[in-house]
Amino acid sequence: MNKRLIGAISYCGAIHEDIGDPNQDTFFAQPTMYGVIDGHGPSGEGVATFLKTNIPNLISAHSTPTDANEDIRNILSLHIQATMRRLDDDICGNASMEESGATISFAYFHPSSSSSSSSTTTTSTATSTPNASPHSVTVACVGDCSATIATYDDVTGTIRGTPLLSSHRIDNEMERNRIESSGGKISGYYVVHPHNEEKFIGTTRTLGDKDMKTPHLFGVVSTPEIRSWDITPNDKFMILASDGFLEVPQQDHIVSRAWTLLNQNYPKTDEDTQEILRLLMQDLEQTLSPDDMHDARFQDDTTVILIVFQQE
Repeated sequence: MNKRLIGAISYCGAIHEDIGDPNQDTFFAQPTMYGVIDGHGPSGEGVATFLKTNIPNLISAHSTPTDANEDIRNILSLHIQATMRRLDDDICGNASMEESGATISFAYFHPSSSSSSSSTTTTSTATSTPNASPHSVTVACVGDCSATIATYDDVTGTIRGTPLLSSHRIDNEMERNRIESSGGKISGYYVVHPHNEEKFIGTTRTLGDKDMKTPHLFGVVSTPEIRSWDITPNDKFMILASDGFLEVPQQDHIVSRAWTLLNQNYPKTDEDTQEILRLLMQDLEQTLSPDDMHDARFQDDTTVILIVFQQE
């Protein structure tokens, strides 16, 4: 299968730009790996840059099976979990970043495992279909960045988006229950430090944010959610985005509009794909509700990667 075309955009949100704050989002795009990073806190930009510099190399370095019988998905899952723990320790141990953190989602493309069976666990891996495929993608997130794959339905003639990862926030019942069972305190949509109510965070998982993990853990963790998906000819594109961009029902409109633009402007290069993504963002600026927009701009920093699959 499959050639990939890439477009990526990162906007500084209106609430930051208007007061002169930098865009704390960033992204990386390498031949087999793509990711969005959403920094937060006083040094959020520095945390995001640190992760952008380190994640691609650390994940790629140990993602090849040493034994032909090994399942690359299992190897990736273990390695991604270990890498997130290491990076979390590095950020929390750096005095210049200890009051800041970041959330992330990324996709790593690789040959499919020789095994055609699949299994699911709540904390690590899941696969999409029992059918063997020559190409797969493993996605991972910590926090509330997102990943959605768009699949064409031959029967209905429509495109549908499938969220590959859940959002690690209080409105996710499993995450809320996990925080409460760990002794964490919840106020509205925030996790509040049980010993200092002035410290709080809007996600239940994060890289960094040492002040929300000391003197002991109370549910806020760096554990990634990981899922693998066997790519089929009906899978047309993937979108990675920072928080809020792909929330339902907004996701349905975004996927549908992206599919329309791809069919109207059939991309042959990354530059073509970048232009399609620009048109998609322009469309959203005209259709999003006032709650999401300020002066026709996105309120929060917003980063989006469009990955288009092409048949060869």
